[in-house]
Amino acid sequence: MPIVHLYGTLHPKHHKVNTGRAFGTNWGSEDLGFPLIMEGKIVDSSFEVSCELPHYDPAKMLPILLARAGNLIRAYTDLVSFATGIGFILTWETCKNPQGGIDIIQKVNAPLGSLCTTFTFPPQTPQQSVEFERVLRIVLAEPNLQGSFMDLGDTLASFHNIPTNCGRVLDSLRKAIAPGVEPGAGWGILQTMLRVDRSFREFVTPRNLLKLVPVFG
Repeated sequence: MPIVHLYGTLHPKHHKVNTGRAFGTNWGSEDLGFPLIMEGKIVDSSFEVSCELPHYDPAKMLPILLARAGNLIRAYTDLVSFATGIGFILTWETCKNPQGGIDIIQKVNAPLGSLCTTFTFPPQTPQQSVEFERVLRIVLAEPNLQGSFMDLGDTLASFHNIPTNCGRVLDSLRKAIAPGVEPGAGWGILQTMLRVDRSFREFVTPRNLLKLVPVFG
């Protein structure tokens, strides 16, 4: 079966993390629609995850592989953090496809940018600069709003955080729009303002979060 290799780095790099031996897990076809075998190893805070699967379509499968591989590496480093008190940031760098070609991993969601109509970045006109600075002042004055933007930005850097972070953002908006209102009623107010129904909220915050149990070998 084809094997895809994903490479990245843990930061801060001067805290050298080494697994000593490989660790991995298998996901069945019931979960993803295809079987997936993953094995990871960390050497001096540089990590590699090999992904064995029946076929490889990068456009459709690379985001899935990055999300699952992120879970794999985070499972290990979160235990290290718990034991040492050291926090780590995971960054992806390159991907080696089954043919041996190397691609730079860029976490860009271009269609997402087109949904931002409040301001433009980078500003092209004085008016656009004013609009950006106005939004910046609002965010700096509202810690909860800044936290929501941090959560959204984190979903672009850490695919495995998408379900959790999107749920946190929606809940933060609910509290901002309907402060002091009972949650059930507050969700109704939010849905009315956004012109969406409950199915949209459930779509954005899926409950079937991925479970991961590493197996060392």
